[in-house]
Formats: sequence, structure tokens, C-alpha cells
Amino acid sequence: MLLLVFMFSFTYSSFSILYEELSYHQYKKKKDILKLFLSALIEPFFYHQMNLWWSIRGNIDFLTGKKSWGEMTRKGFTKK
Repeated sequence: MLLLVFMFSFTYSSFSILYEELSYHQYKKKKDILKLFLSALIEPFFYHQMNLWWSIRGNIDFLTGKKSWGEMTRKGFTKK
């Protein structure tokens, strides 16, 4: 089951990279595309765990009422 989930994740990411490359041709070097596929391979082992940790911390901060982002005032587009 773990292998199935890993392969699904890699396949989904790989098709996203492939469709993006076929649509926009943004990457000139094949080495860059290879790096993207490598990152798709290691993504389930590192990024998802960090994302889970950030989600847990954010929910804990929300439930305890902690305002960790500080005050954000709107400035708008008007000139002074």
C-alpha cells in the first residue's frame, strides 16, 4: 500500500511536470527537467512531513488564539 501511494504521488507530479513542459517550454536544459523529476521522487519523504507539521502548528496556534503573523494593515492602491 505504501508503494502504491508513493507511485501515485510520483506519477501525479510527473504528469504535472510533463504537461507544463509540453505547454510552456520554459526549461531550456534537460538537466532542469531531470531535477524536477528528482524532486518529485523525494517530495513524499520530506515536503509532506514538513507540510503536516506546519498544518498542525497552525491549527494549534488558531485554537489557542495565538496571532503569530502580527498586524497586517491594508494600504490599497491610492496615492498619498
